[in-house]
Amino acid sequence: MKEGFEEPSVPEKAPLTPDALSEKDAAKAFDAAVAETGGAVPARQKNKGKTLGVLTKMRGARDPDRPSVPKRPGPPSYWPKIRKFVYTNTRADTISGLGLILFVITAVTALVLSTGYALTRDVIEERELAARDEAMRAVIDADTFLPSGDAHILLALRNGEAVGYAVTVTPIGYGGPIPLIVGVSPDYKLTGVSSLSMYETPGFGARIQTEPEFLEQFAQRGLPLVYGEHGLDALAGATVTSDAILEGAREAIKRVIDYEMGGG
Repeated sequence: MKEGFEEPSVPEKAPLTPDALSEKDAAKAFDAAVAETGGAVPARQKNKGKTLGVLTKMRGARDPDRPSVPKRPGPPSYWPKIRKFVYTNTRADTISGLGLILFVITAVTALVLSTGYALTRDVIEERELAARDEAMRAVIDADTFLPSGDAHILLALRNGEAVGYAVTVTPIGYGGPIPLIVGVSPDYKLTGVSSLSMYETPGFGARIQTEPEFLEQFAQRGLPLVYGEHGLDALAGATVTSDAILEGAREAIKRVIDYEMGGG
C-alpha cells in the first residue's frame, strides 16, 4: 500500500433488529390479517393478472348524466371495393378508361361552348335585330315597323301612315335555308327583296349577295312571277338558288293576301 493512501471503509451490514419480522413471522401476520377480514384477500394479492380487467371496467363506468362523446366513424367497409373499381375502370389502357376520357373532354367542351354562348347571347341577338332592321329598311321605304299579329309580317309605316308590309320567308336553296326579308306594297307588288344570311355555294348561289342586280329586278313586280317573262332572269348556273328566291317572293305576296283576306 502506498504511503499516504487510505483504503475506503466498507460499511458493515446492519444486523437485524429485534423488531424486524422474519419471513415466517410475516406469513403468520398475513394469515392473521386475512382471518380478521373474514377471508377476503386484497385484489392485488389475490390475482395480479386481473388488474387490467378491473381498470378497464372502471374506465367504462361513467356518470349516466354525462353526455357521451360520439366516436369518429371509420371508413365504410365498401370503400376499398369502390377504390379498386374506380382504379380498374379508369385506366387509360382500358376501353372504359378511354370512354371516360372522351366523356370528360366532351363535357368540358360543351360547358365552355354553353358558357360562351350565354355570355355573348345578348350581343348576338342585338346584332341580328340590327341586321333585320337594316334589311327591312332596304326593301321598303318606312321608318316604323309594328307587329301585325302574324309572326312573319310586320306593318310598315312612314310618318304614321301604312305603306306596306315587311315579310319574313325562308325558302330552301341548294345549301340550305335562305332567310329573306321581302317588302310588299298595299297593292301586292314587291318593293324589294333582301337576304339576311345564306349557305349557298360560293361562285354560284352565293352570287345573290355579290350581284345585287339579281334581287333588285324583283322590285315593282307582282304575281305571277315567272323567269323569262317581263325581263325577270335567273342566275346562270344557280338554278336551285334562283328558284328558291322566286318561291320566297311568291310566298311573301300570298302571306300578305291571306293576312288581309283574314280580316287582320
